[in-house]
Amino acid sequence: QGDGGSGLIPPEDQTDSAQKPEEDNIKDDIQTLTVSQKKTIAKVKGMSIRYTSAKYKKSNKTYTIKFKKTDKNCKLDGYLIYKSTQKSSGFSKVGKTTKLTWTDKKPGKKGKTYYYRLRGYREVAGKTYYTEWSAKKSLTIK
Repeated sequence: QGDGGSGLIPPEDQTDSAQKPEEDNIKDDIQTLTVSQKKTIAKVKGMSIRYTSAKYKKSNKTYTIKFKKTDKNCKLDGYLIYKSTQKSSGFSKVGKTTKLTWTDKKPGKKGKTYYYRLRGYREVAGKTYYTEWSAKKSLTIK
């Protein structure tokens, strides 16, 4: 009879994949990626975005930012643009684009300074990976 007919499984034989530690789940995700996908993720994470120009047009009150990625051979799915009235915090997403240019049609109030930063993203195997943050760009509305 062994366990007295209780039907209990000894603790060392019990496994529950739903209770795996989070780090094990992450390792499993990375192990299922191809070599090519791993290289793409590494490229995306190591890339940064640089501004090429930023111009405010007083006539139609728009602020246009042009930028480029540091690795031209790495494809990105798009770019996220963030804006804040504070230099180091308080950034919120104000736009998204797939092009290397973006125009803020509502840049803000006269006399105020706004700060912009952006980053690129790429989806690989159902997960989104981001580039490093760009430098901050400031705009004072005149």
